[in-house]
Amino acid sequence: MRAMKQSTNFDYRFWGAHNVNNSIKAFPGDEFVKVNPISCEIFPRVVRFRGYWKAISERGVQAVVIHGAPNWPDTWLMAIAARLFGKRVAFWSHGWLKSERPIKRVIRNIYFGLANIVMVYGARSKRLAAISGFPEERVVPIFNSLDTAASETVYQNLAIEGAFSVRQRLGVPVDSVLLVCVARLTAACSFHLVIDALETIKITRGPVTFALIGDGPERGNLERIAKEQGHDVRFLGEMYDEATIGSWIYAADLCVSPGKIGLSAMHALAYGTPAITHDDYDCQMPEFEAIEEGVSGSFFERDSVESLSQCICNWLDRSADRQLVRDRCRSVIFDRYTPDRQLEMIDSALSAIIRDQS
Repeated sequence: MRAMKQSTNFDYRFWGAHNVNNSIKAFPGDEFVKVNPISCEIFPRVVRFRGYWKAISERGVQAVVIHGAPNWPDTWLMAIAARLFGKRVAFWSHGWLKSERPIKRVIRNIYFGLANIVMVYGARSKRLAAISGFPEERVVPIFNSLDTAASETVYQNLAIEGAFSVRQRLGVPVDSVLLVCVARLTAACSFHLVIDALETIKITRGPVTFALIGDGPERGNLERIAKEQGHDVRFLGEMYDEATIGSWIYAADLCVSPGKIGLSAMHALAYGTPAITHDDYDCQMPEFEAIEEGVSGSFFERDSVESLSQCICNWLDRSADRQLVRDRCRSVIFDRYTPDRQLEMIDSALSAIIRDQS
């Protein structure tokens, strides 16, 4: 949002929820970014919004960008109303994540057809859209990003300190393999697979530490499993200080996310740490595309502890220069996954549909 406020092509204005729902913390704005409030209520099967009509009907607005979610009724209404008001509509969405059954595919295509363009998080979504019969030219990958300016400041300080010193500061044995992940601890993340894989890794590679940054409903169960198996698993809880989070990621050998991987991949690669996740792309988040086999990470057979263990050990057994690996991981981020690069793609997409309207 901060990058969008600095756009020289458009005057972006933001509307979003200020309230907290299901432990999801909303960004209410700050001195640089103003977020006009709308109401958001999260129910078990649906999300409802109120107070968005001013944003949709405001004069002088050429285009409206809507979070695209077919199962959210108000986004249908927003798109239809915006088109009736003569505005161009862009959906910002995961889009197509897997091949759908015929009925669901038709509904999804009708929904996204309400927009002039659909901005998605990955190239695979564009390919799946074309396979489903949706016009490929109306799908534009804009990828995703984190606050790379903040993480880069932390990274430069860590690079001066050095990984050896960072590990000592964190209390991690210098001879230990260090695995890390930043995520909410839910059943879908399957972190029990990593804990189950630690014994094999320990036998082949020696001491191993697994650091989990985050909290969630699975924490108690994971703590029990780790204690029963006698492994060094650090449950660090919720953490928002970038310098501390960055220290753990920078010092790690690998980021391991055995369930789906999303922004955790972005975070890991920004600090030069390769990411490992499963190979069932239909059950992945779009950010998995940043992982290039053998370059910025690796993939294992989904739900297989044996495959996960082997995948981690294979990577650790490589004799690749650590700094070279770090540089390759970071280049993936700075080539495509920064706020500035994302803004360029968003500006270009919106310019195209506004130009078509003219």
